[in-house]
This record gives sequence, structure tokens and C-alpha cells, in this order.
Amino acid sequence: MHIGAVRSDGASVVRVSGRLDAAHAQAFAEALLPVLADLSAAPVLDLSGVEYISSGGLRVLLQAAKQAQARGAQLTLTQVPAAVYSVLALSGFCTFMAIRAQD
Repeated sequence: MHIGAVRSDGASVVRVSGRLDAAHAQAFAEALLPVLADLSAAPVLDLSGVEYISSGGLRVLLQAAKQAQARGAQLTLTQVPAAVYSVLALSGFCTFMAIRAQD
């Protein structure tokens, strides 16, 4: 898994690639902490490079969404691959999170 963060147009964008599974969930959560703590920027996750997401990855996304909501922001997922989008939709994440699938 690879994680990188950039600031773009008033948003903190975290680009993630690889597998978001139990083995990488802790590192993923730790990488999101500074982004979620930054009150001056909207948190955005670019998942274009994610090939797989497990329940461990979903748990981190749920926690991140709750943290963003607690500070009055909404976590947005962008460039979500079709396979990952299917998991998010089946898990009900589309009901409380802004998710934009890949074109």
C-alpha cells in the first residue's frame, strides 16, 4: 500500500494505492489523522489506485467519516474503482458518504 497527501484547491487530498486490508488498516488510519485534524481543508480520498478493500479498510473509512463529521466536514471519496465502489455500495457507505466512481 502507498499513501501520499497533497493540498489542492482548499482540500487535503490523500491518494491511496494497493490493498486496503487488515494488514494495512493501521498505517492507513495513521496517515489519515493529520488530514482529518486539518480544519482548514476538506478531507478527500483519491482511491484510484486501490485494487481491494476489506472490512479492515471499511472500518478505517467509517472512523474517518465520523471524525470528519465531528468537525463539521464531509469525507469525500473520489476516483473509486468499480470493484471497490461495489463493496462500498453493498456496505451502505453510499448512504452517508460522498463517493465518486471512476469514469
